[in-house]
This record gives sequence, C-alpha cells and structure tokens, in this order.
Amino acid sequence: NYPEVNIKNGAVSGNVFGGGYGETARVTANPHVNLIGGTITGNVFGGGEAAPVTGSPVVTANYGQAANIYGGGLGSTAVVTGSPAVIISKTQNETLTLTDVFGGGDAAAVTGSTAVTLTDGTVRNIYGGGNAAGVSQAVAVTINGGTVTTGVYGGCNASGTIGTDIVLGLNGGTIGSVDGTTNIVFGGGYGAGTSTNGNITVNVNGSTI
Repeated sequence: NYPEVNIKNGAVSGNVFGGGYGETARVTANPHVNLIGGTITGNVFGGGEAAPVTGSPVVTANYGQAANIYGGGLGSTAVVTGSPAVIISKTQNETLTLTDVFGGGDAAAVTGSTAVTLTDGTVRNIYGGGNAAGVSQAVAVTINGGTVTTGVYGGCNASGTIGTDIVLGLNGGTIGSVDGTTNIVFGGGYGAGTSTNGNITVNVNGSTI
C-alpha cells in the first residue's frame, strides 16, 4: 500500500504533496501523485512539506494545470530516502500546463537517484536534480516527445550536487524556442552553486534542438 493523491477536477489554491506535513510526519512508502485534471495554483511535490519520506515518490502529470513539479519534497527536513520519478505525458486532446519540472526537491535532498521522463506536453525547463537541493546518486532525464521551451539540465537549478552520473536521453520532441533564440541543453546544472561528481552523458537520438 502507498499514499495516493489524485487531482481530477476543481481548483487547489496552494501546493499538493504526496507526503506529510511537519518533521515528525514521516511517510514510509512510495507516495503517488497524479495530475489528471483540475487547476493547482501552487506546485506539486512527490514528497512532503518539511516531512521526510522513506520511499520513492512517483509524480505523473497527464492533464490539468500546475506551476512546478518536484519529485521530492519542500524544505531542508523533507529528505527523500529513495528515488523519485516524474512522468510528464499529456493525454491526447487535453491541455497540460506546467512551468518547470524537477526530479529532486525544493531545498530538500534526495539520497537516491532521480528520473524525469517527458513523453508529451510543454514545459519551460527540466532539471534532473532539485532547486537548491542535491541528489546523492544518479540522474536520468529522458525526452521522448513534447516541447521544452527553454532548457534541459541534468543537474540542479540554483545549487546542489549530483553525487554520481548524469544521463540525458534526447530521443524526440523539441527543445528551445520556436524562433530559435533559446536552444539550451546542459548535462550539468544551472547556477554557480551546482556541481556534478560523476560522468555526464548526453545522447541525442532524435530531438529537435
């Protein structure tokens, strides 16, 4: 059994979490958060708010609206001891509106690995790591379709370290702005506070960049 949050309709004026609230609200399971409709004015997190998760969260976005998607949690105590996965796959003939996608957390570390997969839909940026948060093990970012309007980063955003290897698989879809002024693919992170300890591999097999 695992905690499961399904957003199918309506509006949420805040964030959505797969985990708990507060440092003592630890979840020992693999939380699942599914965006399959509705409007979220805040962000979606696979982990908790200040609450740790021992497990591997899974966040899936098919249609609806949210700001940013995080595989991990929010806040320094919301550590995920596991390996989050984020899957962005727009349902045909539906609308999916997102901004940035992170494999890791927002100022919340991940002690395992992260995986981000985009099959269809449009996002601004994809980060294999977190926002001001590192990932202790490997990162995999796979683009099979859809559109990334600004950039794909294997590492973190503002700061954070990827502990081992980063692999970007650019198999389809479009990366960069329509007018060609923004075409960005980085194996590492964005920002002076980001770093990578392992090898970086970027495989371009069909994406338009």
